[in-house]
Amino acid sequence: MKINYNTQQQLAIDTIDGQVLVNAGPGSGKTQVIAQRVGSILEHTDTQPENILILTFTNAGVTAMKNRLVKMWGVGAYNVNVMTMHSFGSMVLSHYPEIIGLHNLDAATEIDLLELVREILDDLPKGHSLRRLSHNPYFDETKLKNLFATLKTEDLSIQKLEASVSEYILSLPETEGYFYKRKYKDKMPGDPKQNLIDDEVKKMSELLEAARLLPIYNNKLKGRNVFDYADMLIHVSKAFERFPFILSRYQENYQYFIADETQDLSGLQFKILNQLTSHWGEQADVMIVGDRNQSLYGFQGADNKNIDKWAAQYPNLNEITFETNYRSNKDIIDSAQRVIAHNTDTE
Repeated sequence: MKINYNTQQQLAIDTIDGQVLVNAGPGSGKTQVIAQRVGSILEHTDTQPENILILTFTNAGVTAMKNRLVKMWGVGAYNVNVMTMHSFGSMVLSHYPEIIGLHNLDAATEIDLLELVREILDDLPKGHSLRRLSHNPYFDETKLKNLFATLKTEDLSIQKLEASVSEYILSLPETEGYFYKRKYKDKMPGDPKQNLIDDEVKKMSELLEAARLLPIYNNKLKGRNVFDYADMLIHVSKAFERFPFILSRYQENYQYFIADETQDLSGLQFKILNQLTSHWGEQADVMIVGDRNQSLYGFQGADNKNIDKWAAQYPNLNEITFETNYRSNKDIIDSAQRVIAHNTDTE
């Protein structure tokens, strides 16, 4: 069945050389376009399916992409490498376990990690901001686990975090929402909303207290002879830096790179993507697909500003925006636009 693509979709399919940034929201047909682009690469170049690497964020995304490829191009499309960053890191680790240094360790399960976090919460001294005296002492366990992952994947030391928090707190009196815009009782325009600022200062204090628990968490990982997902990616990235022959293996094997859902990649994941494509420099054939207007996994270190940082590296970047939503009707889109209009994070 022949599919009629709109102008921007067709441009993304046909632009197979160089660096391409596709800004695409939900329902814009990006999965179909990526699959069609793979076919265009195979048809117009000597590239084999196994020389194409597609990175996406979730296992569900991997399954959807593989099914689409096979449906469009047959069983040979199984040879296209479709992976999450997690599965890619696991593959590298399996090829070089001793060199990377995790050969005597096991990957921690989610249950392992939550048990470690609960041990930390159990041992907190009285007066600690995370010590809950209510019926649920583990109220913060998921937030704490995610914070540890973010600190590690974004290479945030406690010193860097303290500096960022201090700068943020100092900026609050001039930040939208934290000062009065018009006279209110005894408050004049420009006066700070001190109650809101005090609440934010308290939150930041709790954040720093939680961040200072990271060394304890890391020691508990070592004590159990396990590593977490962030450790794996850190070791993979460091191995690429220290052992060029390891990096070369994957750089030379993959000729075309496609990364989907890149608004949900952390800084470390973007670094690994750059390491993979760095061999080719401005000749790299790489397309990243993301949505600057959303980031579902900010709690894990994802930052849609990473897309802009990546794009800034390439002066000849082709940027394509998918403007048509094929999934939602007009009422849904209009409602979403009204909600987005209240978003104050415009930077």
